[in-house]
Amino acid sequence: SVTGVLLGVAILIIVLSVMTGFDDMWREKILSFKPHLTVYAPGGAIEEEEQVCARIEALPGFKGAAPAIQTLVLMQFDSRIVAPLVLGLDPARAGRVSRIAKSVKRGAFDLRGDNVVVGIDLASVLGLGVGDKCLIYSSRNVMSEDEVHLPEELTVSGIFDLGMRDYDSRFILTSLDVARDLTGMDHGAESIYVMTDDP
Repeated sequence: SVTGVLLGVAILIIVLSVMTGFDDMWREKILSFKPHLTVYAPGGAIEEEEQVCARIEALPGFKGAAPAIQTLVLMQFDSRIVAPLVLGLDPARAGRVSRIAKSVKRGAFDLRGDNVVVGIDLASVLGLGVGDKCLIYSSRNVMSEDEVHLPEELTVSGIFDLGMRDYDSRFILTSLDVARDLTGMDHGAESIYVMTDDP
């Protein structure tokens, strides 16, 4: 009887410990990529994104904010094509809302100019390496009847590994200006990514 109670309690403690560890691990991985809060404007685009970021960062408990644009694209390297999500961030503010810089395994977390940072699984599928140039097609390339929109040619500056296939195989990061070109926005942002002291 004593042994049965001992084993039952021991199993319960072990299972609870393992589940708590998994919960903490996945929470850390998800929050390394996703912001704690996302701010949207009722009318669509956020026009004065720098002022909004400054106002958010001035509030107590908030440690970083960055304008962002996310859109679905086609990415081509050699004869291979995939359809990842592009996340465009302000290069000067990206480090405040993303921990991907700490997960870069090859190259550097550099979003300036026409640079792009890709996940390790996506890079493996396409055969991409640091310094390779790839083509990015947006919906504007096929939906505009009166204008011809050429694809964006971007250079891989870094390859990140978050240890989560959903992120490592589906997302690429680039500058806010490139994301604006892909979506046809002249200025502003789609949303504001916000990081807090305590999520």
